[in-house]
Amino acid sequence: MALTKAEQRIVGEIEDILRIGGYDWRIVEELYEPAARAPQLQRIKLDFIRMNVIGDYVFADELLTAVIVAYFFPVRKFPKRWKDKRIRTFVHFVMERLFMLQKLALVKQIRKFDRAMARTLERLDALRNAMAHSFTPEMRREYRETKRVTWEGRGHIHDGGDRTVRCGYAETDRLPRRDGVRQGGSEARSRTP
Repeated sequence: MALTKAEQRIVGEIEDILRIGGYDWRIVEELYEPAARAPQLQRIKLDFIRMNVIGDYVFADELLTAVIVAYFFPVRKFPKRWKDKRIRTFVHFVMERLFMLQKLALVKQIRKFDRAMARTLERLDALRNAMAHSFTPEMRREYRETKRVTWEGRGHIHDGGDRTVRCGYAETDRLPRRDGVRQGGSEARSRTP
């Protein structure tokens, strides 16, 4: 089925973003000298991995926020929560000031929480920090021995490992994907409860 006009417009916007940001790998051969091609392609790859890691971090943070808000402000229909000024104030002045690991600690206090998932979120936080605060995350103290960023020994960013970092942790720990589907096909809660 062909894309609608609205979908074609979005594709055009994506292509513009790729071009403006220097992420269009299809034209690397035309724009770069042979010696500069591999570093440029590695930069594109690292930025895409960084985007996925940070996106997953934000998604996990949102899920923890939803659990906390549901605990303090129980209502039957989640979307109606955002119409309540008390809830908006709580989110804006309390939840937005907490880091993900602080939210995780709070969630572990208010309900039973799977230890393996808690450990996954802690590792995701560390990986996000490495990716968000360094152009060369493999040079950070945590990775100085191996000189590569991995997820449980898999998914090397720079050395052509078996998969990207995202694939490594999504498949290893069954972290809910942002599209709302867990590995194995079972349905997870929608991204916006």
